[in-house]
Amino acid sequence: MTISFTKALLLLTSAVALTTANPIPDEAHNTTSADMGILAKPDFFCNDNELSKKCRGPPYNFRCTNDNHINYDEPYYQCRDKTRCSCHYPCNNIKIC
Repeated sequence: MTISFTKALLLLTSAVALTTANPIPDEAHNTTSADMGILAKPDFFCNDNELSKKCRGPPYNFRCTNDNHINYDEPYYQCRDKTRCSCHYPCNNIKIC
């Protein structure tokens, strides 16, 4: 009886030690990909909504790479103007967006 009681006590203390060693914070259950360090792909935006639609659509198809560079199928001078259009990461944090 003493041996089984000792084993049970050892098992119980091991289980308690494992569960308290790495507690999971409450935020871990409600995280977004941005919170976990996984960044979304940047989107192509222009300061004019109509220009954004024109640049992103055919035949130009302006888009952003993961490195924040602009790619396109057909060049268009207004879409290539960096003062008007650029790549931005979308905001995934509802607390600040």
